[in-house]
Amino acid sequence: MVSSGLHLLQVRLRLRTRGRVVSQPGWYQDPAGGPSLRWWDGGQWTARQCAAPEAWPGVPGAVAQDPAPGEGVLAAAGPVEPAVLFSPELHSDLFRHQQEITVPPATFQQSPPAAAPMPNRRKFLWIAGIGVAGLAAVGGVAAVALTRDSTHGGNAASTPPTGAPVPNGPAPTWTQALDNHFNNGDRSGGLGVMGGVLVRWDNAMAQAFDTKTGAPRWTGRPDLPAGYSGFSWIGLNDSLLIGATQDAETNSSLVFAIGSDGKQQFSHDVGRNAHGMGFTQVFDFDGINVLLGTRNEIVAIEVSSGKQLWRRALTAYNRASAVIGGQRCYLQDYTATLCLDMTTGNQLWATPNTCTANGASSIVSVADVLAIAGERLVVLDTVTGTQRQTVLQASTSIRGVGVAADLLIVGEETETASGDNDYTAWGINPRDGSKVWATPIQRLMATSLTTSADLVLVPTQAESGATVRLGIVVLDGKTGTIAWAESGSAINVSAGGIADWLACATPDAVYAASSTTVCAYPRHP
Repeated sequence: MVSSGLHLLQVRLRLRTRGRVVSQPGWYQDPAGGPSLRWWDGGQWTARQCAAPEAWPGVPGAVAQDPAPGEGVLAAAGPVEPAVLFSPELHSDLFRHQQEITVPPATFQQSPPAAAPMPNRRKFLWIAGIGVAGLAAVGGVAAVALTRDSTHGGNAASTPPTGAPVPNGPAPTWTQALDNHFNNGDRSGGLGVMGGVLVRWDNAMAQAFDTKTGAPRWTGRPDLPAGYSGFSWIGLNDSLLIGATQDAETNSSLVFAIGSDGKQQFSHDVGRNAHGMGFTQVFDFDGINVLLGTRNEIVAIEVSSGKQLWRRALTAYNRASAVIGGQRCYLQDYTATLCLDMTTGNQLWATPNTCTANGASSIVSVADVLAIAGERLVVLDTVTGTQRQTVLQASTSIRGVGVAADLLIVGEETETASGDNDYTAWGINPRDGSKVWATPIQRLMATSLTTSADLVLVPTQAESGATVRLGIVVLDGKTGTIAWAESGSAINVSAGGIADWLACATPDAVYAASSTTVCAYPRHP
């Protein structure tokens, strides 16, 4: 007889055999997504599926979170494998006793858990009313451990377990070869969707492909007036690929853009920049105004007219990042963060020492906060510039920041006691800095993670002897669940020219580019 009081809350159960932690067969969250559970046979996923407990009919939700008597007995019994609770036999028995069982919604981790650090604090909920026969049937005392994460402040939010197989990526919808120009080990520029085309670009070339079929559409070439000879592509957003050039005699700068059809949308002479330097990057573009950068200056331009709104000298060469947030510009200028009026360029506030002299790798704005990723993650209030606390406050190994599903998405690299590196992607609530999820990336995080269409895209490397496999890991930005991973063929490291994959996403697809090929994958395999 199983009585009421079976509370399945954030299951963290393990079975120890001769002192080792082993992954037993059992029901776990389907790694392919969805609400169902999938059977893990101890070595691989099977085709067997069943509904998660929260989907079982006739099972009301109730909960008591205080430990009941018997905690000492549970501690002596040791941790128990989740498969004990979710074996086919017990699953069937639960259905027979569903009117007697009270089960609150449970959090099931994706894939079989491996060894995890012992928590600082553990609470046990006693499964009351299990007799001697019941104890024998499950091989001991069954318990549910409520653990508090001991990492980075002890937030009790979800952390997917490590050690499980990562689902392989789906077959590509289409594949196209890139121009040999891109096969040079240079990862400048990027990959992005602009209207109905996917564009791989760097400062010298842009190739566009139809997003649905992969058919080549155009190779970007601007129409330049007399006196302008060379040009550089400097940035891409949802609707425009933006470039710049200079007059060879006057050093006057020309800013231009082409649309998704490959046709030129505008061309503006914006005058001579400080020291005659040309534009090298697009900091941000909101559809109305664009922030352009030279090595030592930031310039705000109204796109429709080409009117220069303001310009500002930078403290150090190539040490700036900027983002537009409504009527404000947030500028990371060397080690300080500034808030400027977007129309006038007037300074509204300044916060010093928000990053080291190496500069920020990325800067994003979401809700009412600004996040700066340097060696540390610094989060500021956008109204006052005051610093807010986060779960990663003490970390000094940040690998970029982005936004997905209204969360701050942060990459982190940490060194283990053995000298190896661990990589983690974090989802952080921007309003209070708490952890929403944290997912270990079980491959080398090659570069900073990126976010696109509420997905987290992590370029990876897997070295084996003299070869390396490049690829990506795709995570759901809302839950941190690893959706799938894909990698290319082994590359001989001695050949040189190794460049990490680029990736972006839309609501329907994920796109990835190696040095030689661009592919489209279905977003939901």
